[in-house]
Amino acid sequence: MVLVTGFEPFGNYSVNPSGLVAEALNGTMVGDALVVGVVLPVNFTSAVAEVNAAIDRFAPVVVVSVGLNARLDRLAVEHWGLNLMRLPKGSGVVVRLRRLDSGGPWVRPVSIPVSECVASLRGSGVPVRASWWAGTYVCNAVLYGELGHVEEIGSDALVGFVHVPLLDSQVAGGLPLALEVQGVRGVVSCCLDSVV
Repeated sequence: MVLVTGFEPFGNYSVNPSGLVAEALNGTMVGDALVVGVVLPVNFTSAVAEVNAAIDRFAPVVVVSVGLNARLDRLAVEHWGLNLMRLPKGSGVVVRLRRLDSGGPWVRPVSIPVSECVASLRGSGVPVRASWWAGTYVCNAVLYGELGHVEEIGSDALVGFVHVPLLDSQVAGGLPLALEVQGVRGVVSCCLDSVV
């Protein structure tokens, strides 16, 4: 079993490509593994709770969470989740960094093979790069939280995060949804190959 998560629309984005990717992959097979796709709310607390509940329910061997980064022109496979959060501008709260978990480590590295995934996607024609960290918004909170949860429950699941850009239907220079789905599917496939 593989868990792929994306996010619902938020802010100015009436369509969130990450949620569409999770929905597109839900119920499909990658090799011999069934993919379960889950769309998460864009909320620091409930998003982490929902992804951790899905991990408990499905006991996946691979977890690939997907989020939107509207500044990208390609996919980005993340290296680390950081113990930091920043509320968005306009939230009514002073925008400043604070810790997600006062007792947690500052950095949690992903367990997926980032370099191999990036190389594999490039070889298949998907525009992609490696990225060092997943930001300070809900994407990062989900990555940091699920990495900690997998460690806490003693799971051997590989956990990683992929940022996707806007779609070509949303902005000039965006990517087709099919290409984003292909890229995330390729990351899943690369991860499954590494656990065989």
